[in-house]
Amino acid sequence: MLGGHTGEEGPHDWIYLLERFGQLQNAPVWGFVVHKLGALTISAGVAWAAFLLWQQRQNLGTETV
Repeated sequence: MLGGHTGEEGPHDWIYLLERFGQLQNAPVWGFVVHKLGALTISAGVAWAAFLLWQQRQNLGTETV
């Protein structure tokens, strides 16, 4: 994302933002942090979905009609 230009418009948004906040030299660190947060978010979502499915499975046998 930091490697060049996007068509005719010029620098990529990430280059602009990191330069604006004086963090361009820390781009690899920010990339690592964002990647790990994304992986953690996905893992939490999968765990939450599995928990909900497990709860529904448990309640399936206790329902009365």
